[in-house]
Order: sequence, then C-alpha cells, then structure tokens
Amino acid sequence: MKLEEYEILPDILSVDKLEQYFQGSLTDFSKKNTDKEVFLQILSQLMDRQVMTYELLRDEIRNEIDNVLCEL
Repeated sequence: MKLEEYEILPDILSVDKLEQYFQGSLTDFSKKNTDKEVFLQILSQLMDRQVMTYELLRDEIRNEIDNVLCEL
C-alpha cells in the first residue's frame, strides 16, 4: 500500500486489521518496496490508529517493528 492509502484509513480499526497493515508495511519495507522515510510515516499513521484500540499488538509484531527501528 502507498502512504496515501494509510492516511485515509478510518481512525478506529480492529487489532486484527491493524496487525495485517503493520505486517504488510514491514514486508514492503523488507522487500525494498518502501523507502525509509515513507516507512516511518506509514508506521506513524498505523500507530495513531493502534493507540485507539487500547490493546497491544502481538509480541511477534511488536518485536519485529522494534528490530527494524533499531536497525534504522
């Protein structure tokens, strides 16, 4: 997905749907389909929506995001 598509997502999404979006953005970044700046903007968009769920993402996804961010 492109940044513009993330920007128009509803403010409130299910945790399952958000996890799919996070995983998709991580996959796109790892395959070099998204550059670093756009990836960080996408994460920002997704995190804004994730906080509205009042739930944590699964450990695997949180750890993967943490690892990618630490590498950057």
